[in-house]
Amino acid sequence: VINKDKENEFKEPTKSSEIDVTSDNYGGGDAIFGRGMECSNCMTRPPVNLIVNISQTLMKLQLSRYDVILKVYIEETTDDTDALLKLSDTPLPQPIITGPFFES
Repeated sequence: VINKDKENEFKEPTKSSEIDVTSDNYGGGDAIFGRGMECSNCMTRPPVNLIVNISQTLMKLQLSRYDVILKVYIEETTDDTDALLKLSDTPLPQPIITGPFFES
């Protein structure tokens, strides 16, 4: 979770070992299981929504959801590297930040 005004200061990780889960900017993670095109179940099951609650991170940073951007990385687990993919390099959609209800 990055302040839009400080995006150019953010050093993007290139491998999973570079992700600082103790950083105030770390909003959390989730997982998707899939094996790609050879997995018939992966290709036919309905889409799923993944939810990561970033409320605590926003409060720590004292920022509104309108003031931040999300940096999302994908760790490929079908190989032995710990290289990260950018979300834009995958067919996954961009995340949407929702709530709180009465925030303007």
